Formats: sequence, C-alpha cells, structure tokens
Amino acid sequence: MHTVIVAGGPCSAVWLKSYLDTHPYDRLIAADRGLDTLLEAGITPDILLGDYDSVSDEGRVGAMKRKGIPVETYPAEKNFTDGEAALRAAMALGSTQITLLGATGGRLDHFLASLQGMLIPFEAGIDVSMADAQNELRLIRGSAELTREECGGRYVSLLPLAGPVTGLSMQGFKYPLKDFTLEMGSSRCVSNELAGERGVISFSGGTAVLVLSGDRP
Repeated sequence: MHTVIVAGGPCSAVWLKSYLDTHPYDRLIAADRGLDTLLEAGITPDILLGDYDSVSDEGRVGAMKRKGIPVETYPAEKNFTDGEAALRAAMALGSTQITLLGATGGRLDHFLASLQGMLIPFEAGIDVSMADAQNELRLIRGSAELTREECGGRYVSLLPLAGPVTGLSMQGFKYPLKDFTLEMGSSRCVSNELAGERGVISFSGGTAVLVLSGDRP
C-alpha cells in the first residue's frame, strides 16, 4: 500500500495536483498546513493530523470533520513534529511505500528532521522517498538500479546517512566507482549522470540518500 504524506512546507498546488494525478497512491495524509495545499489543489485527504498551528483557516479542520475525514489533533507543545507523526501514522496503516511531499524548501530544521525521520519506516522495511518539483530523494541500502527513463535527464547524487557507505560501486555512470568508501561529509558522489540506459549502484555497508535532481524549473 502506497501512502502519500503532504506536509506543510512550500509546495505549488499546481505541481502537487500533477504529481498526484500521475503517481498512483492508496492513502493520502495531510500533515497540518499540508491541508491548505491539498485544498488549493482541489484534493481532499483521507486523514488529517497535526496541531494545526499553521493551517490558514481553522474552519478547514472543522470542515474535514463534518465530511467524516479522520482528524487527529496534537498539542502545539509536543516532543515530535507533525511530519514524524504522519510517518508513524502511515506505518500504522500498513503502508509498504511512503512518499513525503511538501517537506522541502522551507525551514531547514524541519527538512532535516523529515530526512532523518525517513529512517523510521526505512528500518521497518518500508520503501520511503521525498519529492518536490526539482528533486526526488530515496533511502537505499545494498543496491539500486536506475534507468534513463526513470532519471529523466536528472543528476544522480549519493550521500551517506548516519555513517560511511562502504564497498560502493557505481556501474553505468559517467563517473564510475568500484569498491569505494564514501565518508560522511564527502561530496565525491554529487552530480553524477547515467552514461547509458541503465546504471547500477551497489554497496556492502551503510545507508545512503539517493538524490535525483534537475535544474531549477
């Protein structure tokens, strides 16, 4: 089951509608101000959660309740973010795939918390990614295969998360690697590109953030 979470970061309603129209999903969670963006796109979430300190109109929350949409309310002073709550809610639904939208482009502390928070479902064996109009981020471990169609001409970058990535090989790329150790803080694997129709990334240890990035739209 694929669950999409729309968080409260900057996100074009036009892009959001286009993304949701072209990426099939089973459940849609609005986290706090993510509700505003969804409603501007003409889309109603399946679940709404948050403390609603940043929703533009509290009446929108009440409207969701009257429609029978499940609404979870948290206190503004809490020891977790709405994004983390949404990730855990998606896991509780039995999701096998989770995509975060509206989690980039705003406050860096929230973005970094969401990026690290992706480890929560990832460690439970759930495929998890984050996307915006310019980027797609995935957590990977062990191996990943990319096609030219999938990359869409975007740059391919690899960054270590929570420790070095060891035994790294990148085949089918403009800048190949073999049995390399990618240390924390290294930019060695930023802005690579596919050399042909297919590229394979493999490594023996660590967790990596795979980033597909295009130039600014």
